[in-house]
Amino acid sequence: MQLNAWYHVTLRVVGCSITATAQRTTSWDQVRVGVTDAGCTSTGAAGVRTMIAAADFREFGVSKG
Repeated sequence: MQLNAWYHVTLRVVGCSITATAQRTTSWDQVRVGVTDAGCTSTGAAGVRTMIAAADFREFGVSKG
């Protein structure tokens, strides 16, 4: 991952398993990471935040299915 670059980020949540995929908009290369949240709940709100670096978001969407 590189600073000052645009990425297409996809989050997939199934139960308590979360998979994040990031692909730079100028390349086919992808980075994927997965985690299981042992303390997750089935209710809540969707959102995105950053850690360590600031970010700009152009679009944010949530779909079920």
